[in-house]
Amino acid sequence: MGSQIAFWTIHENKSAISPIVTKVHSTLSLGDEVTAADCKSGEEFVTSVSDSNIKQSLGLLVVGTTNSIAVYTLTLQNDIPTWIKKWDVA
Repeated sequence: MGSQIAFWTIHENKSAISPIVTKVHSTLSLGDEVTAADCKSGEEFVTSVSDSNIKQSLGLLVVGTTNSIAVYTLTLQNDIPTWIKKWDVA
C-alpha cells in the first residue's frame, strides 16, 4: 500500500457537464508501510463549492502499519477536513 493514504469524496452534480465529481479532501503521510486500513463515516456536514452543496461525513479511521496501529478522527479545522490522531500503539 505504501506509506501515504488519500481520501476523497464522490458526489453527483446533475447540472454539470460531468455529473460524477471526485475531490481529494485530505491525505495522511505515515513513516511506515500501511498494511491495513478501515474507515467509517459518521456525522454528515455540508460544504458549499461553486454554488453547489456537497454532503460529507466526519469519520473514524484505523490504520495498521508494519510497526503500529493508530486511530484517527476526521474533523473540520477552518472548514478543511483534517485527520487528527487520537491514539496509537507501537
